[in-house]
Amino acid sequence: MKSLIISLLAGILFAGCNSESPVNNNNSTTSSYTKINTVESGSTKFEQYSTSGNILLYGYNDIGFKVFIGGVEKKSGFVNYQPKMFHFLGSPWHSSPVSSIFNYDTDKQLFTGYVSFTMISDSSGSWFGFYNYNNEASIDSIKFTVTTNSTNQVRAWDDIVGGHTYVLSLIEPMNAKVGLNNMMFILHETNNDKIYSEVNGAEMFIRTWMPLHGHGSSSNVNPVSSGNGRYSGKTNFSMSGGWELYDSIKYNGGTITSSPSPKFLFDVY
Repeated sequence: MKSLIISLLAGILFAGCNSESPVNNNNSTTSSYTKINTVESGSTKFEQYSTSGNILLYGYNDIGFKVFIGGVEKKSGFVNYQPKMFHFLGSPWHSSPVSSIFNYDTDKQLFTGYVSFTMISDSSGSWFGFYNYNNEASIDSIKFTVTTNSTNQVRAWDDIVGGHTYVLSLIEPMNAKVGLNNMMFILHETNNDKIYSEVNGAEMFIRTWMPLHGHGSSSNVNPVSSGNGRYSGKTNFSMSGGWELYDSIKYNGGTITSSPSPKFLFDVY
């Protein structure tokens, strides 16, 4: 369980040797998704899209895929996407929270889901994508880049008593404003840093604090479970400036967060 926390801090560069690589492409779909790369092998092609612009970002990303087999676009079945980070050739790999299945959304014209990256691409490690369509066609070991972004926030910690690593990802607000903001998190647990399960039914208790002025705020609404690992609530930032938000979590009758609780930082305007 501790390997995820360690891997967030250090590692050794993985020397990849796969000849297939994504082709960057900034074309947009008719929705809010932007095409970020294309991977091909033989008659199989995957196009990857994101709502985060033309790059993948540290933290939570809504993503989607188009699939073509023999030049024909597929609009049924499912996509399985597995991101893997390696720190050197032959080293154990770890992953990040990701949708277990990407189903086709007829409105978006994509197989849609999410990924929440727990580490950026740098000299300590490299990300590789493994793509599968409906257990019929696949493309493996395609290197890609995850970029830092101050508005995408993710926190991970070990629960020694329960024996799990938990990952809490902020979905919104990405750009907080003065006043009441909608707030959403997604919570995962893992015991091997490779497969992450969505956690439902936990209790969250948020607390705001403005260090510069030494006060918090009122009218916050604790996030509650809404299914698929998501928790929705509201937070009130009563003035502009730097804010901290702490999230204490209870699950299965016990507190799974340490003290101090996971902290998220906001620059409020």
